[in-house]
Amino acid sequence: MSGGTFALIGVLIATIIRKDKQFGKIESKKIAYTHIGLMIFTILITGFSLNVLIQMIFKFESTLKVIYVSNWVFSPLMNTILWGIITLLNVVILFSVFNLASRSEKARKLFVMLLPIVCALSILRSIGDIMSRSTPETPVGLVVVLVIAVLSLTYLPIFFFYRNANVKKAIFSNGKTDEKIETA
Repeated sequence: MSGGTFALIGVLIATIIRKDKQFGKIESKKIAYTHIGLMIFTILITGFSLNVLIQMIFKFESTLKVIYVSNWVFSPLMNTILWGIITLLNVVILFSVFNLASRSEKARKLFVMLLPIVCALSILRSIGDIMSRSTPETPVGLVVVLVIAVLSLTYLPIFFFYRNANVKKAIFSNGKTDEKIETA
């Protein structure tokens, strides 16, 4: 974890405090603490993408050497494109976390829409990384199942939490920041 990640968490906490003063505290402590915890967790898992994107801009050639490689069934160009898409989507998710802290219903909808896409693409890329480094002795089926399980357990709880009707009502209807609450 970098110092930038801790700075992002600090900004998130300041945003939450400011919005609590503006819209009032979330009534359910369980939902409020889960909301805060999941936003911090999301920053931890996506904050790296912002660092990578900045590194890509300032150290393009050295970064390109790392990502422009064959990866399982992906050609170097396809691997680079996949890597870039995942990085950009993670950065969008990272910034939507701050809008979630501001109780934005539009941000929640975008967040819920992007999480399964990022999860699926991350699973593909991770399986590709592992398969390109595998040996004949590698238990391929077990590796694939473990990658799917670990990444699904990372993203899906966040997805289901923000799709929950009680969460939408408790967090996003208090200030009616963007629009009326609808089902996702």
